[in-house]
Amino acid sequence: MNRGYFAKWLIENKQLFLIDFNGENALVKITYRLIDIFPESGEKVFAYWFTGELTIPMGKRVDYFHGGSGPSFEYSTRLYIRDGLVIDSGVFTM
Repeated sequence: MNRGYFAKWLIENKQLFLIDFNGENALVKITYRLIDIFPESGEKVFAYWFTGELTIPMGKRVDYFHGGSGPSFEYSTRLYIRDGLVIDSGVFTM
């Protein structure tokens, strides 16, 4: 699914950072970059606004279903984040 943007993230010292962003507003043909949204940020932006879970697939791909769920991997790491800080994590097998 194309949401009209691409973002790159970094976990460093148990903090979540946005390190790259490229998005489009197709109605007015404008492209937005990280510096356009956060002009004072420098190279990375602490993602204080994010609270939720992130699942990172890891290991070898073991299955692929083209019906919308995508590939399955040997295991995944799940990060639990509150206000941009990693508060817990776990490893899960598929």
